[in-house]
Amino acid sequence: VSEQLTLTWDKKNNGFIVDNPSGKTFFAANNVDEVDLHGVKLRNVGDLQDGEILTLTVIDRPAKFMTMVVQNENEVAAASRLTVKASASNVSSALPQIDYSNSSPKASVVASGVFDLSTANVRQFDATVSFSSSELWAQVPSGTTNFRVEIQPSETSSVQLQLVTANGVQLLGGSVSDPETLLSNEFFDSSAVYSDAALQNEATANYRDLDIVYGYRAEAALGASNTLTTVTTGSIPRQVNATGVDESIIGAGDLRLNGIALSELVLPANEELSALDVVAWLNQHSDETGVSAQATNLIKVNPSTLAYGSSLVLNDVTIAGAESALNVAALVGLINDASAATNVDAYVDADGKINLLNRPGHEGEGITLASTDVDGVNTLGLSSKLYSGQVILDSTGSLQFDLVTSAGHGGKPADLAALGLSAGLYFSGTVPEDLAILVTGDEPGSTSVKAVSGGVLSQSNSPRVMEAKFSISFSDDGTYSITEVESGSIVAKRIYDHLLGVQYGDITVRFDQAPEAGDEFIIEPAAAGSGNNGSIAALANLQQEKVFVGGNTFSGGYIKILNDVGTKSFAATIAKDALEVVYQQAVEKRDSKVGVSLDQEAASLIRFQQAFQAAAQVIQTSSKLFDTILSASN
Repeated sequence: VSEQLTLTWDKKNNGFIVDNPSGKTFFAANNVDEVDLHGVKLRNVGDLQDGEILTLTVIDRPAKFMTMVVQNENEVAAASRLTVKASASNVSSALPQIDYSNSSPKASVVASGVFDLSTANVRQFDATVSFSSSELWAQVPSGTTNFRVEIQPSETSSVQLQLVTANGVQLLGGSVSDPETLLSNEFFDSSAVYSDAALQNEATANYRDLDIVYGYRAEAALGASNTLTTVTTGSIPRQVNATGVDESIIGAGDLRLNGIALSELVLPANEELSALDVVAWLNQHSDETGVSAQATNLIKVNPSTLAYGSSLVLNDVTIAGAESALNVAALVGLINDASAATNVDAYVDADGKINLLNRPGHEGEGITLASTDVDGVNTLGLSSKLYSGQVILDSTGSLQFDLVTSAGHGGKPADLAALGLSAGLYFSGTVPEDLAILVTGDEPGSTSVKAVSGGVLSQSNSPRVMEAKFSISFSDDGTYSITEVESGSIVAKRIYDHLLGVQYGDITVRFDQAPEAGDEFIIEPAAAGSGNNGSIAALANLQQEKVFVGGNTFSGGYIKILNDVGTKSFAATIAKDALEVVYQQAVEKRDSKVGVSLDQEAASLIRFQQAFQAAAQVIQTSSKLFDTILSASN
């Protein structure tokens, strides 16, 4: 129905005679006491009398201009996604309100000159990195999956890997010496305050219940028939204690193996650290760690590197005839002929490589290669030097070393380097917030770095949307802390700005007045809410939005349009009346100029017409008389 209708009840025919303003009339039959007029149903619930009239009048409503989008009312959330409430013990009476972001959560800031670990086409990265005390080396954007960063420093290096959130919370490594310079980087939140509480409280392992390790991690091989994990370390770096007193290589508690704190590794005075020393130290804790260690020293030689015609000195024993060997088998035979003196056996493996291995009873001892030739080249084509032993680690499950940097401990990557292992950051799962990685040291230097990640999730799957239960606590120094309640992890500490409110993830919490020290507010998912009422709230707020030209709201714009139309219509009416007067004056002026009056001319025409008609009557009468005279004469 789009126009006014008049309905007259026709009792005889049980229906309405319908008339519309355009003059069209039609009959609408009554069907089971109900009449359907273009979608409008009229039901007769009383006793209509013949000839009674009903009028349907159309009145415009705002809903006329709206289009139905949601077909299922259950898809519209009536409750907010999150709730926020003030603690009963709060000092102030500040009331909180949650605002949801009108757009997707902010994208990660790609800091200038910083390697992005999530780069889609760089899943593995090898480089040599120079380090300082407070500069970022890499960033790990929210949504990055399964990353690791490994470094291989020397056994005497002071280098550390540091892991810090974009909110200034340090998770791993040693405390940053210059946090102000660090946080000045564009990567960090502008209001962030540096916090190493996670380090000092040894809470890193529980930070947001993340699976993150600082140290060394190995897993059982995929598809293996058992759960045994075996790792062979690199050569144990040569360390000689010439101080005359015992020297600490690794401090007590600085290193944990499968969660068990290891004792101090001591190198006695005037001794050299060997693989056997490391094995004895690790096996002290085998019952607790589930890891057993054994020493070995295996050197593999590719036949392509052999320098036939050169001499060979093995563990200070000259291998007779080595310079005359013509093939691999001959050289291996000559080495084994001297094994009783060198304590080294040789054999050829399935790949055709020559393997040099300590004889039983001498496992892990160093193997020295040399030459009697002037050029120093030996038959094996390897560098002439001492090759230290390695350690074979066997575990019935996972094998994990953790570097401990909290509670006064000084764990560092160099501790693992002393064991022939690399050190790194290992993260399993999806990163919930932007992270920064620093490679720092007491003195400028460099180290090799390997970085690997599983890529990054799409922005729609990125976990920047707040869903867990959080608390906001205000301190007397003008800062506030955001804490994940379930894990007890402080995820951010910032300087409070009343105009900006508290921003985290995709929400902003604002207060009607500034909170005071000691105030606490709890944010948690709504118990019965399904989704977010942001769309309905945004629709309701449209009445305040200045969307019309000139900065008008919907109602203001509508009123302005009505005023403009009314003004222009009134002006047009006045102009019409004025122009009619002008027209009439123009006509009169024209008539006066040409000397002709249309009214006078019309009167003359009428007189001429009447004279013509009279003359016609005379002629007609004369004709009749003439005819009569002719008849009489005949």
